[in-house]
Amino acid sequence: MVAPLVTPPPVTPCTNCRTEIESVSEVVLNKVLMLGSQTQTIIGRPILPDAAVHAVVEEHALDAKVIIFKKKRRKNYRRTNGHRQELTKLRITDIQGIEKPEKITPLKKEKKEKMVVEA
Repeated sequence: MVAPLVTPPPVTPCTNCRTEIESVSEVVLNKVLMLGSQTQTIIGRPILPDAAVHAVVEEHALDAKVIIFKKKRRKNYRRTNGHRQELTKLRITDIQGIEKPEKITPLKKEKKEKMVVEA
């Protein structure tokens, strides 16, 4: 199933948002833009009123470092800056607002017997 979400605004009122959501805690994301499965797709205008995504926070991490290098030639002006974006890993446990697909068990493949050729 697919469920794109509304991202939070770039400026948040809290000073350190990573401490608000502790790891291994349940989070409910209510602002869902679209839900989709193999049989149907529902698009919100702009959000779906009855849809919700339940997730568990697994860990807080930092993204790879991005180096910002500024230079003006012939002026001896060089500045180096770095940035690491804070990330939160979520494990989706449940998606509400769309019917659940039935579990499909994979078929077992039959093993082909190798024929031995005697010379």
